[in-house]
Amino acid sequence: MHPFPEADLQVAIPATASERDTVERPKIQPKTIIVSRAEGAESTEWESYSQADTALRKHVAIANKAERLSFHVVVVFRDLFVWRSSLSLGREDAAQENFVQRAIQADWEFNAGVRPRWWPNDSEAERIWGVHYREDRDNGRAELARMRLERYDLNPVVLAALPARDSPSA
Repeated sequence: MHPFPEADLQVAIPATASERDTVERPKIQPKTIIVSRAEGAESTEWESYSQADTALRKHVAIANKAERLSFHVVVVFRDLFVWRSSLSLGREDAAQENFVQRAIQADWEFNAGVRPRWWPNDSEAERIWGVHYREDRDNGRAELARMRLERYDLNPVVLAALPARDSPSA
């Protein structure tokens, strides 16, 4: 008998630096996605983005035409990292897909310095964006967001190109 139990995972350790550079880590998948109505009426748990999307589409499909529904979303990833936010959806969103991934993407890309398409294009908005960008860069939030975009699975969402790390205001 061995003094240590056998591992249930075998990893090949690259022998050279060039081999290590080509090793890709698997993306971290969600373990549980919890969706609840903002008013706390009900809470459901799902195992995949597609299951959560289907549930959200069912809710908004029966909403009144002008009504916007608010949801709290919590994603627990397999490494136990937890992301949470709120979604506001209307009936016009019933045909959309990837609600949860797009919300995560928007959150992390914003912190990594990707200016959203909806951001105003005037001098005051430019000044505010520069302040936000430098704050996130200086306090480490931008680097954390870059790491999360690289490590966590948001497929099939296509990620935006990130600005250079040394960019003054993206």
